Amino acid sequence: FSVNPPFLLVCAASFMRQLSLWNFQRITQGPDKGSYWHPDFVRDEPELARDMRRTKINGFSVRQKPDPDSEPNFYALSSSPKPNYNP
Repeated sequence: FSVNPPFLLVCAASFMRQLSLWNFQRITQGPDKGSYWHPDFVRDEPELARDMRRTKINGFSVRQKPDPDSEPNFYALSSSPKPNYNP
C-alpha cells in the first residue's frame, strides 16, 4: 500500500487548517514544539470539549503571532488545572 506524497501534504494542510478553526494553538518551544493544544481538549475530561466552538470562515483573517510565554508547560502541570487561555 503506497500513498502519493503530494496527497499527504494536502491532507496535512487541511488537518492543520481544521485545528486552527477549532482554536488549537501551536506550541513553539520546549519538548512539545510543533504540537497543538487547546484548553478544552484535555485527557479524561470530556465535559470540557462541550465548550469548544469552531470558528466560521468569513474571508481573510490575520494569523495571531505565537506567544511562547502563554503556552502551557505540560511537564510542570499537576493533575489537570485548566490553563489560562484568551483567544
